[in-house]
Amino acid sequence: MESTSLCSVTEPFLVEAISRAKSRLVLVAPGASEAIARAVAAVWAWLGPERVTVVLDVDPEELNKSLAWASGCEPPYCPG
Repeated sequence: MESTSLCSVTEPFLVEAISRAKSRLVLVAPGASEAIARAVAAVWAWLGPERVTVVLDVDPEELNKSLAWASGCEPPYCPG
């Protein structure tokens, strides 16, 4: 990844950046797609939970949409 002041942050870009974490990962976002969550989970398994911090939007609607894949349900049918 080339370092610039402005860049397009796409899902593949974030997945690559997350997977390159070497000592610590902090993700602050309104939500996370399945691909991003899987990348975080891989880093979590490698670095350990004490080195990974994830902060997601507490808005139930946003959280429900971004984590619906985990339970296999489709919004708006997910509880929450």
